[in-house]
Amino acid sequence: MASVFKRVRWVDADGNQVDPGTAGAKLVKSRKWMIQIYVNGKQKLFKGYTDKGATEQLAAELERRKARGETGLIDPYEIHAKRPLLDHVGDWVTELRKLDRNSIYAGQCDMRVRRLAGECGWNTLADITADSFSLWRQNADSRVDHNRLSQHGRTVVAIAPKTANHYLLALGTFCRWCVKRKRLKADPTTAIDRLTEVNDIRRARRALSADEVRRLLAAVPERYRLAYQILMATGLRRTELLKLRWGDLRLNAPHPFIQLRASTTKSKRADILPLRADLVDLLEQAKGDADDSEPVVNGLPRIPIHKQYLEAAGIPYLDDLGRRADIHALRHTFGTMLASAGVNIREAMELMRHTDMRLTTKVYTDPRAFNLAGAVEKLPRLYDKPDQRQAATGTEDFSAVADGRNGNDRDDLSRDFEGGKKGGKNVSENVSSTVALLGYCKASIDNTDRNDGGSVSPYSDSNWQQKTPPDIGGAKERVKGVEPSTFTLAT
Repeated sequence: MASVFKRVRWVDADGNQVDPGTAGAKLVKSRKWMIQIYVNGKQKLFKGYTDKGATEQLAAELERRKARGETGLIDPYEIHAKRPLLDHVGDWVTELRKLDRNSIYAGQCDMRVRRLAGECGWNTLADITADSFSLWRQNADSRVDHNRLSQHGRTVVAIAPKTANHYLLALGTFCRWCVKRKRLKADPTTAIDRLTEVNDIRRARRALSADEVRRLLAAVPERYRLAYQILMATGLRRTELLKLRWGDLRLNAPHPFIQLRASTTKSKRADILPLRADLVDLLEQAKGDADDSEPVVNGLPRIPIHKQYLEAAGIPYLDDLGRRADIHALRHTFGTMLASAGVNIREAMELMRHTDMRLTTKVYTDPRAFNLAGAVEKLPRLYDKPDQRQAATGTEDFSAVADGRNGNDRDDLSRDFEGGKKGGKNVSENVSSTVALLGYCKASIDNTDRNDGGSVSPYSDSNWQQKTPPDIGGAKERVKGVEPSTFTLAT
């Protein structure tokens, strides 16, 4: 016969399980009833309910199935399929907490799966399907124009693709736990693909220029000025700065730094951040006789107050692209200043505490802050004025322009080149400009003297090229050959 019972265990005053007979220990019973039944001489245990009567009815059903000789006695999934979905979620979250998972993580998992259950209309495990989640995600996608939608009579708030992926991750973790506990046959989330998060930033930020940073610091009152200076010199996040204590700063080290505590960082890593010398002076003045357990800053202003500081400094909160200059934009400013200063990308990743190079280069680096026009001007001049450009070959004027000369200096250029040959020196000693890379060829045809001052042959007599110069009309056919793309030095 099947029997029902409750499991018992001995716990101490802190609720930890101990051996029976331990001093101060007490006996605690489980919340749910268990069912014990023997099949083919082997004991099998099944979870019942918190209600004893319902558990006894389930035990009687098991006995009837045993009498009918059904294989395996009962479908292990059938019992759990009838239970409310939120009961399974509660068991899962309880186990997460017992496994010492982060309390914030466990709370987020609980909130996300419960929200999905409510907005998708899931009442049991069987209701969880890939199609229902995809429909919820489609309606809650941030790409919709309106902020709130109605699905099955429920209110759905639009979310970003990154957040939707977080919900999918929480749901997948829950379903895999159910599969492992024999509550669900298969994980339905395996058929759901993640959304692409690249180029879909919900709150785009911009970096402040050096001039804007100075004006902002001048507009910020003394109460918050140190906090702004730390954010722009270290790239700390808002919550990380608020949790920073004087004991985390090593101001007397040979190279002062911040030793972040793993519990205070977003990535849960105990990272080290070096400190600038000027910031160290400010911190030493601000610390005074403060204790190591005291916070470094007393707080940060809310966004409405921060907007007032921006307005006083003449800085728009939103630029022409709709990007914000909020508190987190100061971290973008730090990353952009590192790139503008020519800091190695690997070093910038360490200072920003990123594990993905794309996050450092694409998200936290503002290309508008770079001198892109100046970067283009650093390239060699490739064209002359349109009315002087030679359509035929372009090599003659190209070399002259690349050397910063005008067309009247061509003879002087070739004489310098020939002089280097006649002097018995290497040609590269006399030609140190771009011409040395590109060469200078002046055409010679038929009986034109190859050794006059207006012609240069970088090859031997058996392998030199002739071209029709622009001042000869092109009446005679030029000798065909292969013109090198770069100049080869020869004596």
